[in-house]
Amino acid sequence: VEVDALCADLWLMSPPCQPYTRSGCKKDVNDGRAQSFLHLLELLPQLQHPPRMWVLENVVGFEISETRKRLLGALSAHTGWCVAEFHLCPTQFGIPNSRPRYYFLARRSAASGIWVDARDALQSGASCETSVPDVEPIEPVQLGTVLQSTEDLAEECNDIGSLAVDSIALKRWAEFGNRYDLCCPEDQVSACLSKGYGTFPRGTGPLLVTQGGAGPQRKQMKDPFRVWSPGTEARYLSPIESSRLMGFASFRWPSELTLQQRLALLGNSLN
Repeated sequence: VEVDALCADLWLMSPPCQPYTRSGCKKDVNDGRAQSFLHLLELLPQLQHPPRMWVLENVVGFEISETRKRLLGALSAHTGWCVAEFHLCPTQFGIPNSRPRYYFLARRSAASGIWVDARDALQSGASCETSVPDVEPIEPVQLGTVLQSTEDLAEECNDIGSLAVDSIALKRWAEFGNRYDLCCPEDQVSACLSKGYGTFPRGTGPLLVTQGGAGPQRKQMKDPFRVWSPGTEARYLSPIESSRLMGFASFRWPSELTLQQRLALLGNSLN
């Protein structure tokens, strides 16, 4: 088996989320995009050098999936596997971005503390920790900390084009009762970036208010949305600003990538 030749001790995995996301069809193992991960599980019994540790990330909802059951079933076929499962969000770690995710850790060791025998986890269902042991939550910083100066933003826009959101599109969708993640620099929370960020204003990520009536009031952590009002103008975060929000503080983009390509890559990435 080709993967066996790598002799990898640690497998870091982030399977496609569409089979499990709340906004999708939730086809789970019947979704073609789940097949690559399921194929790796089928290979495990054939490996001479199986991994000793796993780290897997996905959307909240993976923990109740059939795919998770098959993962635990594959590990339970061999003794000594313990797992730990988490629901975590960047806002717990000082980052002004709401991106709740499911994290699955597995290792060969005795069960203790947060670590549960894989066979017990399979039988009992998911029990996800909502914090990391010995790590205190940190209040998110303001969104303004990831924003560029006017000069630096102008230089980036010379390379990628305008970041302004079409005001007609904002008005049209607002008339249907839709809300946006309209952000001000002093906000401590912003909506999750997705692959469609930069191409569509609603439901894809934060929009920074540049003019108008969104108001400077601080948003609530549980409801990061504001209602659009006439006269409000906004822009997308630039790729550099978005990469800072995702934790890639010193990232540099290949010059040949377009604005949409850069933002789509960030929307598909891990924070």
